[in-house]
Amino acid sequence: LSLVKRLEPEDKISIIGGPINTSNFLIVSVSSDFKLNDTEFYTVESKLLTDSYIIKINNEKYLNDQKALKKWNEKVVNYLASIPSVKRVSTYVKPTIKNNVAAGFTQKNSKNFVQNQQNQITVLERYFNDRQITGKGEIITVIDTLIDIYHSMFRDNNVEVVFNQPMADHRKFVYYGYPGELSDWIANIQADEHGTHVSGTAAGKNDCTAEQDSTNSAELFDGNAPDAKILYAGQLNSVPVQEQLDLMAVLGSKISTNSWGVDGFNDDVNYEYGLLSYVDSSSI
Repeated sequence: LSLVKRLEPEDKISIIGGPINTSNFLIVSVSSDFKLNDTEFYTVESKLLTDSYIIKINNEKYLNDQKALKKWNEKVVNYLASIPSVKRVSTYVKPTIKNNVAAGFTQKNSKNFVQNQQNQITVLERYFNDRQITGKGEIITVIDTLIDIYHSMFRDNNVEVVFNQPMADHRKFVYYGYPGELSDWIANIQADEHGTHVSGTAAGKNDCTAEQDSTNSAELFDGNAPDAKILYAGQLNSVPVQEQLDLMAVLGSKISTNSWGVDGFNDDVNYEYGLLSYVDSSSI
């Protein structure tokens, strides 16, 4: 038996990002053939994927009146949910850079927050980095979504990234696996790549000039091992275990970061990556 229920506008609304009355941003998922444009209710901030938008609610004039703000935000959400091509409307909180405290917390479980005197940014002591343990000489292997080679945490203005070849002189990458040309890479990389995020957290080291970083704050957001290099084996689910092992052996990487998983228990995946961990650890 199949039970079919008409999808009503209220069924499309989610408050996973916080209450509607306190939200300034929404994520809106739409049909692939529909384009979301600015209106009097909201402004399109960015397009995450082909069918996903982040929008800002135009509620500035109601910020000092909580009842009016709640009424206006609900009106905007209901308006969006009533559009047939809109599949989901969710409240949203913009992510913020947290390496300034996350790296310190990772290195020593502390809550001794202090403000950097130059720019008043809150930081935590980097216990290992401050003792010259910075990952120098280490290579961290990453299998994840794409890493942005032009991001300030990874770019090298003097050495170009060459796909699928060892790079001895690049300041961050010893290898970058990608099955295509640079033009393909540019066409496919997204603004919010998970691989960029995890690689920056692990080994990002900013390359901002004084003109680009007038507040002297960029280094506060470097990764845990800022002097380590990165072996990007390739995209998630596209690199066989043996290929990863071979790359790590040839290029001298003994560490890998894998912030991904599968739902439930999978015998094949469990075996493959259990074997990977065993072989890699036994070769140290």
